[in-house]
Amino acid sequence: VIIVDDGSADGTKNVAFDFVRKYTVDNVRVNLLGRNHGKAEAIRRGMFHSRGELLLMLDADGATKVNDLEKLENQIQALSRKEILSGNAVQRDPGSKISDIPMAAFGSLAHLEEKALATRKWYRNFLMKGFHLVVILTTGPGIRDTQCGFKMFTRAAARKLFRNMRLR
Repeated sequence: VIIVDDGSADGTKNVAFDFVRKYTVDNVRVNLLGRNHGKAEAIRRGMFHSRGELLLMLDADGATKVNDLEKLENQIQALSRKEILSGNAVQRDPGSKISDIPMAAFGSLAHLEEKALATRKWYRNFLMKGFHLVVILTTGPGIRDTQCGFKMFTRAAARKLFRNMRLR
């Protein structure tokens, strides 16, 4: 587990170090950015400090269930089998791992959409629907939720995606 504290003043750092003491530095690492650099930089730093084959991005807002982790992992496993069987995956080395194939799986906040629509002002719902229309028109109908902070990447995908990210 990697906890990235983006210069928060809410005690996140103390909670993070409590986790390190409880679960050891081998299992939990803390990356302090000092001052606020923005969510994108926090994600980038976390991804580049990771050591696993599959890398999970999980916002700490409690909007998604950690128990759904297995669903994302199963989706990555299914995609990798499909890539290998179709010959699309580059398998130069028989020792290649799933982390060598660039793939990602995305969670969804769709279960919250109905509740959110009821509690937002009308113009926020209008803008949200307009943004969704732009996403559909530019990427196709397959992407429904761009804002969910619950995403899993293979190491190869994370390296490609986050290497050139410049948002601050």
